[in-house]
Amino acid sequence: MLPGAHHVFSLVVAMGLGIPPAEPPPPTTPASAAPNAAPVEAPRTRIVIGISAADPTIELIDLKQALAGHLADTGLSSTVATLASPNPDQPRAKRDDASRERLAWASRRAQEPDVLAVFWIERVGHERRLYLFEPQEGTTWVRELPLTSDPDLLVESLGTMVRGISLWLETGPPTGMAPVPPPEPEPPNSATDKRSPPTLEPTPPPAAPTWGVELVYAGGNFARIAPWQNGGGLALDLEWPIQVMGRLTAAMVSPAIQRDLPRTTIWRTPVSLSAGYRFRPSTRAVRPWIDASVVVEPMWWQVSPTDGVETRPGRTLRVAVAPGVGLRWRLRGGLGWVTHAQVDIRVREATLVVSQGGERIPRLTPHPIAAFVRTGLFYSF
Repeated sequence: MLPGAHHVFSLVVAMGLGIPPAEPPPPTTPASAAPNAAPVEAPRTRIVIGISAADPTIELIDLKQALAGHLADTGLSSTVATLASPNPDQPRAKRDDASRERLAWASRRAQEPDVLAVFWIERVGHERRLYLFEPQEGTTWVRELPLTSDPDLLVESLGTMVRGISLWLETGPPTGMAPVPPPEPEPPNSATDKRSPPTLEPTPPPAAPTWGVELVYAGGNFARIAPWQNGGGLALDLEWPIQVMGRLTAAMVSPAIQRDLPRTTIWRTPVSLSAGYRFRPSTRAVRPWIDASVVVEPMWWQVSPTDGVETRPGRTLRVAVAPGVGLRWRLRGGLGWVTHAQVDIRVREATLVVSQGGERIPRLTPHPIAAFVRTGLFYSF
């Protein structure tokens, strides 16, 4: 048989019997060519909230702490961002531009994989509004915030609202919020607009200083015969927008009496001029400050007539420098409570002496360093 005839014969027999030829085995698919599994979407557990940089009432650290406390048991986290503040006195077209910028910012932040919702706060006059951008529907919502002059109460209200809205966000429209219509599309620039000169915005006038008055208790130590003297005082307070302050204070304290003969009564009226720095913005309820004062203190005395003792009234002037610290606590509106303490360091002192039998005998030696405190009510205009 010729070489290869066996294979030809076998093929012919198979065809004659009707047996289909065996199909070649399918090619082996490498493991690396298997289709990829569907990507798992990261859970959305982060809240983004933006506050205006020009609104000093809300501080970043206070809002972060309030949100951390309110979201502690929810599995949600928060990010606080600072936003440029639009000027409410601008023309409508520029305000619409600012609204479009806000929505663009919210849309960008909502595209982050773990962001559940984006909030921001706008201040319009004395009112504040809380906005919400919902990524799932692309809808913007708004509600009014409660009117309050207490920043601590404001951030607590924000924390409560953000918690409630975030937890119920996927069940339907946020409670208490109204939908915001989208801003009008920006009109195309015309040739007339291109030729018109730019409009100059008026420059706002500089902020004026604020001033207030104080009616306080005043007291301090004086000398060994008067360990502590009580009295009252008035003060005029002036604060500039940069939180630098000045104060003019006058007090009248109870007289000190030297009861040994000859009986001597001493009066003094401390008057101080202070300059200092008050911490935290003027919208905060509690504000500490530090200052330095120059104290000019008129002092006068009266000596009762005594046999064998030469007596006459007199007066003098004492001068001191005084570093001090203070604290203001606003209670309601412009009314509040003030406390201030200082240390008087005498640079010009006075010693009272009497002449007895031709000899000068010291009668009063005041303390060269003494404390002086004031506490009472203030009203800021």
